[in-house]
Amino acid sequence: MRGIRLLVLSVIWLGSFFLAFDRVNISLAAPGIMSELGFDGMQMGFVLSIYYWGYLFGNFSGGIISDQLRLRALSTGMILMWCVLTALTGACHTLWQFGVVRLLFGLFEGANRHFHRNLAAALGE
Repeated sequence: MRGIRLLVLSVIWLGSFFLAFDRVNISLAAPGIMSELGFDGMQMGFVLSIYYWGYLFGNFSGGIISDQLRLRALSTGMILMWCVLTALTGACHTLWQFGVVRLLFGLFEGANRHFHRNLAAALGE
């Protein structure tokens, strides 16, 4: 049983690492996105900042939801949404598409933090 707990905690840590890596990666890709899609600085600022508005609301609502519902199903859904949103980011061609995808990204990544914390706490018991 201890080996399984260690494996699950390792996967949770790795998932948290990739979620943090994603927050930084879009900033590094911003110059390429701006030149490819013709965004100016203000438009790219909108794309980068709307993520944090979603993260704010996701962080708040994720804390409430993670205490009420089944963690395993919710975590699976969150990981699947992260995969879908990652693919949709590459398919964006307009400012509003980027805005909606990045807002949803922030929402789901903000909520994911609480699910990871609760899963780790449940494994420690």
